[in-house]
Amino acid sequence: MLKKEIGKNKFLYRLERGEEAMTMLTKIGEEHNSLCKVSAIGACTDLELGFLNGTEYEWKKFNDEYELTSFEGSISFTGEEVTPHVHVTIADRDFNAFGGHLKKLTAYPMMELFVEVFDEKVQREYDKDSKMKLMKF
Repeated sequence: MLKKEIGKNKFLYRLERGEEAMTMLTKIGEEHNSLCKVSAIGACTDLELGFLNGTEYEWKKFNDEYELTSFEGSISFTGEEVTPHVHVTIADRDFNAFGGHLKKLTAYPMMELFVEVFDEKVQREYDKDSKMKLMKF
């Protein structure tokens, strides 16, 4: 993963072929130790996306090559654990789009990832009603 500072608290990363996005987001969270907003474009393979059905995710794997048309999310923390939360939209060769909550994604051949780092380290905590880890304000 390559990195370039492009402004005050703003960074551009390039994920190379074979790098897994959630692993890289965890490393970025460890590096900055603060709330981050993330967005990306590029191409990818070997994805796992989820759809929240009530309070449980239904997961689906995508193993072909795809255009990454949208990648939006945040990096926060659950205690000291880095907690990336990302939603993506991908498009296949026939221009069909698929989207959902990101569990796994491999850059192929690359991704351009934009990161904005904020001053606070925001925590998540488990909410028993939604059964989700929600940002704590």
